[in-house]
Amino acid sequence: MRTLSSTLLTAQKSPSSLPYVEAKVYDFEQGIKRLTWERLYTGTEPDNHHGIAFDGEGSMHRVASRHVCLLYHKTSSPAPGSDFSFKINMGVYCQGPCAIASYGARIYIFFL
Repeated sequence: MRTLSSTLLTAQKSPSSLPYVEAKVYDFEQGIKRLTWERLYTGTEPDNHHGIAFDGEGSMHRVASRHVCLLYHKTSSPAPGSDFSFKINMGVYCQGPCAIASYGARIYIFFL
C-alpha cells in the first residue's frame, strides 16, 4: 500500500468530494516552440514539381514546373480564402524539378 502526500490527504478530507485532474500542456521541444501548421489551400493542380517560400514581409511565393514551363505566384496576405491560382508563366523551359528559397525580401528560383 502506498502513502498519500499531505496535499492529497488534505484534498481527500475537504468538503468537496468531486475529484479533478489538472493538466498542463507545453508546445515546446527542448525549450524551442514548435511550429504550428494551418492548411490555407487545397489545390486543384495536378501533382508535379513545386516549391514554396515566404519572404521577410510574410508574402507567400510558389513555383511549379508544368508542361515545359515554369509558373510563379505571389500571395501578399496568405489566408484561407485567398486566391492561390498560378498567374505568371515565367516563359522559361522547365521540365524537371524546381525549388524556391527566400532571404529577407529576395526570392531565388532554381529549376532544370
